[in-house]
Amino acid sequence: MGKPGGPTTFADPKDEEQTIEIVVTERPKPELLAVTAKPIPRITIPEQLSHPVALRTEKLLASSTEDHTDRILPRKHTFFHLYVSREQMIRALRIWNALLLVLEERGCKFEWPEEENSNLSLIIDGERLTFGICEIFNAKPHVLTHAEEKNAYFAQRWDYQLTGRLRLFIGQIPYASEGRRSWSDTKYQRLENCFESFLLGLRFSAAAIKENRLKREEEDRHREERRKQEEEEEKLAREQDRRAEFITELMRDWQESRSLRTFAKAIADAAGRLSLSDQQQNDIQKLVDWTCNYAETLDPISNLPDLVEEFVYPEKKYDWLDEEEE
Repeated sequence: MGKPGGPTTFADPKDEEQTIEIVVTERPKPELLAVTAKPIPRITIPEQLSHPVALRTEKLLASSTEDHTDRILPRKHTFFHLYVSREQMIRALRIWNALLLVLEERGCKFEWPEEENSNLSLIIDGERLTFGICEIFNAKPHVLTHAEEKNAYFAQRWDYQLTGRLRLFIGQIPYASEGRRSWSDTKYQRLENCFESFLLGLRFSAAAIKENRLKREEEDRHREERRKQEEEEEKLAREQDRRAEFITELMRDWQESRSLRTFAKAIADAAGRLSLSDQQQNDIQKLVDWTCNYAETLDPISNLPDLVEEFVYPEKKYDWLDEEEE
């Protein structure tokens, strides 16, 4: 694995606190003109850490290990808001501490649960996003050694060389949104000089996140409205089918009841034209009476109020309809 290269050469920092003049070089969007119109403050980089988040980060990194890029990660915790080599850790922590202080002074809040593997969130303008500092590395294809050639499949594919240059980044930005996502050390610029531009970028990102969130909420609202409309249409269709089936069944019962009464009358008329014994007349009358009674039970008109109520208010008879609506 490649070892870290020498750090990028910058002007020698003074031993005392650094006072840096900040100049905004980006043209803000109209909605942020009010922010950029304010006087640019003088931002100081303290030597000693004081912000609780910076102190906690330093404490966790005190017990750390290098990953495949030679950047350090805490052994019992996972976070990526500070992802640098040991050589750059002190500078990165000082920048991080100063940035946290500035953000807090401007009304931003931080959330970092105590549980292991929790991530730090920044609450800015009512929106949540992530940000951090990482060290930039160069990667080039790994040249196999003689020993590795025997098992080339298991050999590493890349060699990594740390540059000593740091980068501020913003995470969780909607993919299609405009705005800058990272600020880096360059030959002519130190990361400490990018604070104001970075703070402006955070507000751009918060605005993009808010816009994206409101868009999703609006889409969810329309989706929910369509779902409810479809459910209502389906409910109306089911009710239409139920009523049609209900009426069809009533008509069948009514027609059958009429046929039974006609049939019973025909039997009685036929019996009146025959010379039958009293017992035979009595037996035929029993058949006619039973047929008429059966026709009465089938005839929906004989029980009209209850049938109309079932037709109009089926939920009074069928409890499961109430549960379905709930």
